[in-house]
Amino acid sequence: MELACNDGEQECITISQSSFCNVFDNEIHHNGQGTNGGEGVDAKQGSHDVNIYQNNVHHLNNRLGIYADAWDVHTYNINIYNNKVHHCSESGIAIASENGGLIENVKVYNNIIYTNKYGGIEIGAWSDIGFQGAKPISDIKLINNTCFNNGNYAGGWGFGIYIDNPDASNIFIQNNICSDNSAQLSIQQMNGNAIIENNLIYGNNTASGTLSGNNAFFQSPQFVDISTDDFHLQSNSPAIDNGAVLGSPIFDFENNTRPFGTSVDIGAYEYSTPTNIPILPSNYVQIFPNPAKDWLQISVEIPIKKLAIYNAVGELIQIVKTNTNQQVIIHTQDWKSGLYFIKGTNLKGNKFVKKFIIGD
Repeated sequence: MELACNDGEQECITISQSSFCNVFDNEIHHNGQGTNGGEGVDAKQGSHDVNIYQNNVHHLNNRLGIYADAWDVHTYNINIYNNKVHHCSESGIAIASENGGLIENVKVYNNIIYTNKYGGIEIGAWSDIGFQGAKPISDIKLINNTCFNNGNYAGGWGFGIYIDNPDASNIFIQNNICSDNSAQLSIQQMNGNAIIENNLIYGNNTASGTLSGNNAFFQSPQFVDISTDDFHLQSNSPAIDNGAVLGSPIFDFENNTRPFGTSVDIGAYEYSTPTNIPILPSNYVQIFPNPAKDWLQISVEIPIKKLAIYNAVGELIQIVKTNTNQQVIIHTQDWKSGLYFIKGTNLKGNKFVKKFIIGD
C-alpha cells in the first residue's frame, strides 16, 4: 500500500467504531505528504477486539506507524503483534486517549520497531485542541518487543519505550530489548507504578525519567547483523534464556515456539539452532477450510502424541483428540476472529506448529 491517504484526513488503514477486525499481512509505506493525516494503521474511537499483526509499516512521512487511540469512546482489546515498523517520521507504535475515552487492555508484543524519528513504543498524553480533561489509559502490556535505533532518524530524538501520561495505569513492561535508541526506557509520568522486569537495556539511558526495572540486563543484545536489519540473536546474546516466562507469548516473531531453551528469550525473536530441532513437514497437519468461520477439520498423520490449539497471545483454547482416522471437526462459531496456532508433538518427539485464521 503506497501513497494511501495522500494528505487525506484519516489513515492508510483505519479501524473506527468497529469490532472483531483483523489487519494483517500488509506492507504500508510512503504515505505521501502526510501533513493532515496518513498514519499507517489506526484502531480507534470505540473499536474493540482488533488484531493488527504481521504488517510491515515503513517510510511514513510526518506520521507514526501503528496507533491505538480511544478519542472520546471506550476502546479496548487491541492486540498489536508481529509487525515491523521502521523509518516513520514520528514514533513506531503509540497508544493514547486524545479526547477522554478510556482505552484499555492493549497488548503490544513480538514487534520489531527500529529507526523511527521519535519513540519506538509510546504511551502518550496528546489531546484534541482545547480538550482539558483526563486521558485514561489502563492495562497495557508491552512484551517481547525489539526497539532499536529509534530517535536517530530524520533529526529526531526519543526513547525505545516511553510513557508520558499522568492518567495511564497498570502498565506491564517485560522481556523487551531497548538498544541503541537515543535513550532506552523512560517513564515521565503515569498513575502509580509500572511493573518492569527482565528487559535488556543497552546504550544511553541517562535522560529524564529513564529507568531499567527489575532484573535488567545491560549488555549488547548481539544481533546477527544490524547493517541488514537482522535482529535475530547470535548464540552469545545475553538475551537468550533471560526473559520471564509468565505472561510471555508462546510464539515469537516468526511463529516459532517459546521457550526453546531453559527460559524465554528477551526480544521479538526466540533463539534456536534449526539443525537441532526435529521439525515435521508442514503437510503433517491439514486444516480445512483456512480461513475458517463456523467449523474446521483437522487431519493429522499418525502417530500423534498431543495437539493443542492456542490463540495469538498464547492462551490455550482447546486440546484436540483425534479419532482412529486422525480427523476431527471443531466448531468455531463462538471463537473470536484472529490468528490461531496448532502445536503438537508426535510419539518420537518431533514437533510442529501450524497456523490458521478464524474469520468474521
